[in-house]
Amino acid sequence: MNQNVESARQAFKEKVLDMCLRGKPSVEVFSFLLDSFINFTSSEFGFIGDVLEDTDGAPRFSELAPFQLSPGLTQAENVICLNEGSFAT
Repeated sequence: MNQNVESARQAFKEKVLDMCLRGKPSVEVFSFLLDSFINFTSSEFGFIGDVLEDTDGAPRFSELAPFQLSPGLTQAENVICLNEGSFAT
C-alpha cells in the first residue's frame, strides 16, 4: 500500500479512537466519519444511521449522524433529493 495512503489511514483511525476515548458524543464521532467518507468518495450527500422497527414492526430510520447535503443545492432542493429516495414516506 502507498505510504501516504497508509499514513492517512492511520491518522484517521487515531483521530476516531481519540474522539471515542475522550468521550465525545457519538453524533460528533459519526459526523466526523460521515464528513470524511463524503470527502473521500466525492459524494454529494450522505447519512449514517440504523433502520429499526417500531413496536408495531414498521421500519423507521434512526439518524446517527446528521444528513450532509450537497453544498451546491439550496435546502429545498436537498429536501427534494431526499424525498425522492427510498426513505421518503
